[in-house]
Amino acid sequence: AADDTDAQYRSIELRKEPWVTIETWPHVAPAPAVIVATNGQRAYLPQTTANGLGLNTGFDTSVFPKISVLDLENWNHNRAEHIPLPERDQPVGLPWDAALARDDGELWVVNAASNDLSVLDISDPTRAQRRAHIQVGDNPRGIVLHPDGSRAYVNNVLAGTVSVIDANRYAVTDVITVTNIPLPPVLLNGKRLFHSSARPDLAQAGWISCNTCHIEGEHDGRTWQLQYIGDVPAGTANTLTRNTTSLLGMIETYPLRWSAEWDESADSEFSIRFEQFGSGLITGEMFPTMGPPNQGRSYDLDCLAAYIDSLILPNRTHPL
Repeated sequence: AADDTDAQYRSIELRKEPWVTIETWPHVAPAPAVIVATNGQRAYLPQTTANGLGLNTGFDTSVFPKISVLDLENWNHNRAEHIPLPERDQPVGLPWDAALARDDGELWVVNAASNDLSVLDISDPTRAQRRAHIQVGDNPRGIVLHPDGSRAYVNNVLAGTVSVIDANRYAVTDVITVTNIPLPPVLLNGKRLFHSSARPDLAQAGWISCNTCHIEGEHDGRTWQLQYIGDVPAGTANTLTRNTTSLLGMIETYPLRWSAEWDESADSEFSIRFEQFGSGLITGEMFPTMGPPNQGRSYDLDCLAAYIDSLILPNRTHPL
């Protein structure tokens, strides 16, 4: 027994690795989750790549939802196995968490913005195939599978519910209310709109939400090349280079955006129409961003603006 224990400790010491940095894709947001295969050979990272260096002209040339795959035996990024979600399933927004099922032959991906799951057959790791697509509740951010593989449970953060899914039929069989979210109705509706790409008035093809670039109201650390909308000022190039701004405390810094071209948070209608490529929350045309108020023209837009204005800088305690 003593010899076996010594051998065990020697084995652990031999396997111990120094810290290793594995780069995935350039211009990619940090992965919200890391899912390691049972055999320890692969890790799966839900990520969203930002095409900040390219001219942002369309909803599907801006950001790219994908699953990055790490080879943990050789400590490298396995590009041959990466999974572009819109190509393997359908357009989705902001992959956030995932779980492995069926002896690691299936990958269940939670898409936080489009409010759905992508279920992928990865038994051939270089040719992931769609197995199912399942709609769930508002802003799903977590998933676990029952140990016997029969059910999956999805945490719908902004619905206060858990979706129970039959893993054999790929169907929601129950929705359990687990909490009442303690926000006034206007702010709760605005927060749901901020985090959602699931409606065509918010985004084209479920691709981009406000939260895609302003994660938790912050920023993605990217510099974007954007086109002018409308007439180009004389002597000016038809593109702008702009950093994504943090929205925390933005109500204290009106006018808004780097170019100070918004005078109210309800001018977010501009981003919805021209950056998320939704049809818009206002019926008819929006007013110019420095023109008459867009506030008061749509209940949903007013809720979204109220939520953005509610974002404040966190209190920080400094040692004396």
